Parts: sequence; structure tokens; C-alpha cells
Amino acid sequence: MAEQREITLSLPEPVVQAAMARESWTIGELVEDVLTQRERTVRWRELTVAAQERAAANGYTEEDVDRLIAEYRQDQAEGR
Repeated sequence: MAEQREITLSLPEPVVQAAMARESWTIGELVEDVLTQRERTVRWRELTVAAQERAAANGYTEEDVDRLIAEYRQDQAEGR
């Protein structure tokens, strides 16, 4: 099991109770899920920004996306 750290949170009681009841989770499980989702969101945002910067550096625009996907799929189908 990963190292654990004790924290103190102040959250609106109705929100916590509703979330715990809906999911049948403990407070710890609820907080772990929230933090995990937050980390995924931040990572997705970082990947999106990096991809946009790379696309711009290569001169691609949104209008190129469908064509590039079609070309990639065609290459894969042909074993290239």
C-alpha cells in the first residue's frame, strides 16, 4: 500500500453525505477519488497543450485533423 498522509478538510456536510451515500464510500475513498480525478484532469490538460504546441510547430490546424487521421488509418491498413 502507498504511503499515507493524514489531512484535515472542511467540506459542507450535505455535499459529503450525499456523495458518500450515492457511492457507498468512506470519506477517505471519496477524497482519494477526487484527487485522482483532479490529477487526470491536470495531466490531460498538459497533454492537450503539448499536442497543440507540437501541431502548431508543424504547421497543422484543426482543419487538418480529419485528413491526417484518414491518412494514418490508411497507412495502418496497408501495413506501413
